[in-house]
Formats: sequence, structure tokens, C-alpha cells
Amino acid sequence: MSYIIDDKGILKVETNRSGPFTFQIGLDQKKLVGYKTLVDHAYACFASMPRVGEMASQLENIAMVSSIYGTNTIEGGELSEKETENTLQLGDQGSKTISQQRVINLRNAYNLVKKIPSLALSKISYEQRSMARTQGIISLEIHDSMILDLHKKITDGIPHEDNVPGQYRDNPKTRLTKVGNKTHGGEYAPPKCLADVNLLMGAFIEWANSKPVRELPPLYRAPLLHYYFELIHPFWDGNGRTGRIIEAIVLQAARYMLAPYAISKYYLENIDTYYILFNFCRKSASKGQPFPNTEFVKFHLIGMLSTINRLHDNANRIISGLLFEANINNLITNKKINARQQLILSQLNTNPQLGIKNVLSIQNWYKALYRKLTPRTMMRDISNLEELGLLSRTPGGDIRIKYAAQEIELSTYDITSIEYNLPE
Repeated sequence: MSYIIDDKGILKVETNRSGPFTFQIGLDQKKLVGYKTLVDHAYACFASMPRVGEMASQLENIAMVSSIYGTNTIEGGELSEKETENTLQLGDQGSKTISQQRVINLRNAYNLVKKIPSLALSKISYEQRSMARTQGIISLEIHDSMILDLHKKITDGIPHEDNVPGQYRDNPKTRLTKVGNKTHGGEYAPPKCLADVNLLMGAFIEWANSKPVRELPPLYRAPLLHYYFELIHPFWDGNGRTGRIIEAIVLQAARYMLAPYAISKYYLENIDTYYILFNFCRKSASKGQPFPNTEFVKFHLIGMLSTINRLHDNANRIISGLLFEANINNLITNKKINARQQLILSQLNTNPQLGIKNVLSIQNWYKALYRKLTPRTMMRDISNLEELGLLSRTPGGDIRIKYAAQEIELSTYDITSIEYNLPE
């Protein structure tokens, strides 16, 4: 079927049983440009950090765990962030709980989408590819097969009375799908039957790949695709997880790394606003208000800024920790500290919670260090580390690592996070 999209990016579709549906850009870009500028500046600062070896590996793991925990928990996942991290270490084989399988599925979906921007680059000329890599302006083409493959990965092996991985929803006439709830801005009934879902998904893909939409900055295009995908709600299960990955793929193709996935944690932390905005923007459009999608994209931009801030802080902490470990090794080599002190510093560096008053002293490994030594030796070891400027004590008696690179967070990155406030 052919769809007519005007030069402003508006596409109107008449469905069979679900009423009219309109896709539109609907953005007041004058209100958004300041937020976009902050995101781009923050990302430029973050991207300029050297990410090699252990630092890059730790940061990618933090982003992956944060992302999968966030997007999974939004949709009812029951594992904690630590349990999510542990589950990600499991292989594909062997028995798993349903909760673990959900996490493994998301990991497999993320591994799939890592290849998609590269495939997009392979389909354009050398000159276009060179410019895209240099300027970071790859506008990823969306395909039906990509969406179905993602959904299949996400919901594979997850029991559901209706959902079939990789297949669109087909509601019986007697069964109505509802999205949202009254406390989150109201309920919404997405398209009812397979004919309407197929019609609207065809329109969605045509609209997403249209010239007006593809020429949008990726920071606008990505959340708009996320928003309209969720309004169609084409599957019985896994819509939220699939929609957030579609958003992330568009940004990943435009050379935004890690943050497009890690933003799921921000959505989880602001879950009420996230859901309310779907209904707020939908109702604004139904009332014919100008620029109805502005608030959702603004929320996304603030979420990206917050996420980049968090990633940047994590990167600085990782760098500080690695530098600290290198300093410990240098001190032990030069006999400035002993093996007991080296172990204490390494443990505190790995787990700062050990520094809480009286926590360190009850650890079995710590007690073993001083089993044949006097309490005075124990006190001298800690005092010596304080004198060397490696440890400090809070007024409450907690022990803290003193990182030589602590100033990095303040000196290289000084952009204040902005909180999103719902419109009146």
C-alpha cells in the first residue's frame, strides 16, 4: 500500500476497526534546540575521554547492566540490578528461570543490534560512508524484518497466553488491548486487529524512513519512533522493550554510544512521567494542539543529558580506581606500604561500603590479617595509610579512599543536570 506523507512529515491513516491514526513530527524545535545543544556538548565531552582496555570494558558493562535492568524492570522484570549483572554472565545453554531468560533475551537482542548500524553503512557509497563516520549523521533505515527479529529475540522462550515471538498481535473482536492506567494519564486502546496492526506498521516504517523524518536530528527522530511504535503497540508482549531498542538503534547509528541504551535506567527512575507523557502527547494531538510531541522529545533529551552525566561520572570513577590501583602497586614495589595495607586498599577500592564504621573490622579476611598481631599494629597500618594520603576518616568514623584523580569530575565536566517538569 502507498502512503502519502506531506512535506511537513504528516501521514494520516484510516484503519479498518481502530479509527483514524496520524503520524506527525509535531515538534516546536525552538523550544528543544537548547536541550539538544546541552546533550551534544555533554556527549562531546564524554566521547573525548580515552576509552581503552579495562576502563572501556568496565564502562560498557556498567551501561549494559543499567540498560537491561532499566528496560526489563519497566516491563515487570523482578531481578535486582546486581542479579541482572550476575545473570548476564550466564551462557545461553542450561536451565534458567523466566526472570533470568528475560535478561538473557535482552542481552541477545543487544548483540543483534550492534551489527545494524554497520550493515547500514555497508549499503551506502564510500564517500557517503566516510562523511557519515566523520560527522556522525547516519540516518538508519527502519525495516519490518528488523523489528520482527528484535521482538523474536526479546520474547523467545517467555511463556505468554497469546504472544508469538516475531509475530504481530491479532485481537479477537471480543478482546480489547489496553495500554496504561488511570494513574498514569489514562488508558488507551491501541489498534485492535491484525489488519490494522499491519496497516499501521507499514505506515510507521514508511513514515520513519520518509525524507522529513530522516532529516531530523537523530536526537529528535529516535524518541519520535519510540513514541509512535508504542502507540501502535503491535505485539501482545515486549512492546516497551522493543520500542526502547528501536530508539537506541537510531541513536547508535548516529554515533551516540552507550547512552542510547543506558537511558532506560532514567525512564525507570521517572516511570510515572514516562507513561504520563505518552497519554499527554496523544491527547494533545487528538485536540489538534500545535507541536503535540514536544514534551516527549524534551523528556528524552533531558534523560539523555542525565544519562551522559552518569556515564561520564562512572568513567571518571573507573579512571580514578585504575590510577589508584597503579599507585598501590607502585607503593608496594617501593616498600612504602606492606602486603596487609595493599589488601586493605584494594578491598576498599573495590567495595567502598567496607569503609562504613565498624564494617571493615568484622570482615573475616581482615581479622585473619591481624590474628597473630597486636591491635596496635592494626591501628598503625591504618594511620600510616592516612599519613600517606591514601585514606581519610569522616567525622562519623567512616574510612574513605582518597583518589588522586578525584578532581577530574569537577575540572573536566561541569554541566548541571536538568530535571523534567510536567506541563500544567
